[in-house]
Amino acid sequence: MKKIIFFEPEVKNGVGHHLDNLIQDAYFFKNNKKIIGFLNKEFNKKDLFIPKFIKLKPIIATLDNNLLLNVKFFLFLVKKLIFFFYYFKKKNKLLIFLKTFALNYFSIPIYFFSFYEKFKQIDLTEKDHLLIQSCRPKDIELVFFLCSLEEKIPNIHIKLRYPPKKKRLKNFFFYANKIIKLKNTNNKFFIYSEIINIKNIIESEKMLKSDIAIPIYNFYNRKIISNSNKQFTLGFLGESRNEKGFSQLPFLLEEIYKKKNDFKFIIQLSDTIYPETEHARNTIINLAKYNKKIIIHHGFLNFLNWRRFLKKIDIMPIIYQKSYTDSVASGLFYSCISNEIPMIIPKNTLYMKNLLSYKGFHEAETMHEYAEQLYKISNNYKYYLKEMKKESKNYKNLLKYDSLISRIK
Repeated sequence: MKKIIFFEPEVKNGVGHHLDNLIQDAYFFKNNKKIIGFLNKEFNKKDLFIPKFIKLKPIIATLDNNLLLNVKFFLFLVKKLIFFFYYFKKKNKLLIFLKTFALNYFSIPIYFFSFYEKFKQIDLTEKDHLLIQSCRPKDIELVFFLCSLEEKIPNIHIKLRYPPKKKRLKNFFFYANKIIKLKNTNNKFFIYSEIINIKNIIESEKMLKSDIAIPIYNFYNRKIISNSNKQFTLGFLGESRNEKGFSQLPFLLEEIYKKKNDFKFIIQLSDTIYPETEHARNTIINLAKYNKKIIIHHGFLNFLNWRRFLKKIDIMPIIYQKSYTDSVASGLFYSCISNEIPMIIPKNTLYMKNLLSYKGFHEAETMHEYAEQLYKISNNYKYYLKEMKKESKNYKNLLKYDSLISRIK
């Protein structure tokens, strides 16, 4: 049975997209494959939904990231170095290890010890896959060490969610170029991005190539119902941050409810209180005390609860700041497509709009415009839902031709 390792060293809980992406991808690839997740040692699975077929291994020690001035870390490092020098000498890899150490300017990558020990225990083959969902320079540094030390490596897939920076010498490009020059990485090392501008930045380096990877989402078939006597539910899910439009949410609620309509509104309030949105948060909590149609969920939504709320929401106003959406389509946007939810997107956000092929959405700029577009969709909901069903079907078909999926399948 083939194995897939999802390398997620930052994952300590379910907050953010990392664990959610791991579970979604695991469901997609689970047939005839063993799914393993390398997570941070501090990972706490309390209140999280983890499918039984996913084997999570919290092995990435935060201690590795401490400064050498820390005595505890220094003793840990000496102990590990003695062991690994003995190990590599026994395996006739000591010279290779020292050469790699020198090529890396005499530093050892973060996570190296905890990762390499578990990597050897799992005994990956050349048919297996190592998938780094959100690659950072320290992660690709680890890949460089792995490819240098191991003659036979699994297929290595790294995804970039943000443009790689060139500020420091040992950046993403530094390691990527070193890796592709190694003999054993030919047709084994792949770089992906979700948007074209990151792909272009990567390929500005003559030696590097990148593929577009379509984000994988779970799909939900929504029932088509009549508009008559339906109470529509709107939603705001995600972090209560400015770039996600949270500060504008009280104004949208005011526009919606001044007409005394029958909309319900589900709002997720994150546990983290951001100073720039605290006033908006308090306003929303106060409004909900007097308006029973405003339903507030406090805190994190796990994998199942996030999808439970998506199934309840009929229309999604995405009120993100335009600067935030110019080059990134958020997980909420893709969730609306895969869950067949008609939506309102920020006006003149070409990146989002260009990803949509059917008319299951409207655009808006002011909160008054958002409210007007919500009325339009609710008054002809059957039409917009059918359009979003086409959008969802089209998205599912695109996944069949995705380069990352075809390589792993």
